[in-house]
Amino acid sequence: MVYVFIVILVGIALLILQQQKKSKYYNETKLVQCAQCGIYIAQHECITRRGKHYCIDCK
Repeated sequence: MVYVFIVILVGIALLILQQQKKSKYYNETKLVQCAQCGIYIAQHECITRRGKHYCIDCK
């Protein structure tokens, strides 16, 4: 009975650690500056042309 309790505790601890790793990954968004208007936007939301980044309004 004690072993079952320990296995359950270890499983819960592993789930918590896995969730923390995922949330850390999603919080690390790289910001880039629009080459035309100068605002900062997330890199995955910008348009890149010839090595320069542009926001959706300046495309």
